Amino acid sequence: MNLKQAAQKVIAQNISVGYTPTRFIQVTEGGNAVNLDEVISRLVLKAELLEELERQIKLHPDIITIEDLIAESDDGFGLPEEVIKIAKARHKYFDMLRKIYKKF
Repeated sequence: MNLKQAAQKVIAQNISVGYTPTRFIQVTEGGNAVNLDEVISRLVLKAELLEELERQIKLHPDIITIEDLIAESDDGFGLPEEVIKIAKARHKYFDMLRKIYKKF
C-alpha cells in the first residue's frame, strides 16, 4: 500500500462506518493531491485536529485514521521521522480510546 492508497482507504472506511471525513477529503483531494506527503505530514503534526479525531472515535469507534495506517506500515510511507513518531503515538492513543468507546 502506498500513501495515496492509504488516504483513499481512510476515506472509504470512514464513510462505510457513517462518518464522511469532508476536510480530509478536501485537503488530500481524495488522496490525489500532488503533494500528498506534505499534506498528510501537516495533518499529523496539527495538534488541533486531535480533538476532532477523538470526537469521531467516540462516535464511530471502528473508524481508521491515517495515523493508524502510517503506524502500521513498514516504512511510514516514507514520511519524515517526526511524523511517523507522532502517528505511532496517536495510533496507540486511538486504540485505547476505541477500547473504551466500544464498550458503550
